Amino acid sequence: MKAHLKIVLILVGALLAACQGRNGLLPKSGGRPYEVLLTGDQDSIVYCMLTADVEALPQPEPSFDVSTLSTTTLNAITQNARNIVRVSIDSAQYSRVGLKIERNVYASPQLIIHVSAPSASTLKEKQSLLGLKVRNMLLRHEIQHTVAQLKVKRYTKAEKLLRSRLGITMWIPADMTASKWGKDFVWLSTTTTTGMQGLCVYTLPQNTTEKTITPEMFTHIRDSVMRENIKGETDSMYMQTVAESLVFRQFIRGLWDMKGDDMGGPFVCRIKTDNIRHRLVVAEAFVYAPETKKRNLIRQSEAILFTFKTKAED
Repeated sequence: MKAHLKIVLILVGALLAACQGRNGLLPKSGGRPYEVLLTGDQDSIVYCMLTADVEALPQPEPSFDVSTLSTTTLNAITQNARNIVRVSIDSAQYSRVGLKIERNVYASPQLIIHVSAPSASTLKEKQSLLGLKVRNMLLRHEIQHTVAQLKVKRYTKAEKLLRSRLGITMWIPADMTASKWGKDFVWLSTTTTTGMQGLCVYTLPQNTTEKTITPEMFTHIRDSVMRENIKGETDSMYMQTVAESLVFRQFIRGLWDMKGDDMGGPFVCRIKTDNIRHRLVVAEAFVYAPETKKRNLIRQSEAILFTFKTKAED
């Protein structure tokens, strides 16, 4: 009896280990950042959802780069794409528009979104809201992938300085080695020639919270900090906010330019209330890349902000 029980326990343990290790047996998924494989679309309805313009960029850029398959069948190559959207339109199977998600089916990491509808016209009626949901799902998946890559390739020296000087934790990319420190302020940046990615962190007295700050307040605060800390070739040149570009959601997005100079680009900002130290902490990523597209650069930088924590959150 004991021997029989021992065998059962061994088999159960092996089964659990196999289930837990399934992702380790899957091939690595492929595809460029923010690339989506689309199958089964009709009248380019889902294609239009996926290629809607990204908010707060200086020039129009699609949310995702979409490759469309004429067949609904995936082969040994296409099934390993990191992001797949499969559309099924069939009045016999579906009575309403639906979404279903699968993860790590053929490769890892992988997100497969199934969009179903009884007809193309029904799907088109839901295009606006459904498109937002699908784009957000894919964006979160890509951000998670970027954060996972960041975890293993970081500039720990800068992270230690952020903890000791500003009392926050954040993962800093290994190539963000240039820095400028000031009073309750730091500016970190890359030094590549293909486009500069910058990260600013600064603190403010807690006379408001991240939930009650208005666009006007934000612009005033940001511009006063940048005027002091990020200057151009002369003291009369400094980074400022393009106020009409601001988009307030979970993060604040917008455009910046250099007063008195022909420079500019997108930024994304996250504000946290630090109740332990009675202050606001602002973390902002921005991009200057005049000769290339900005979408991937600003989203790569945005992923850093998902690792941003105050002492109260540690």
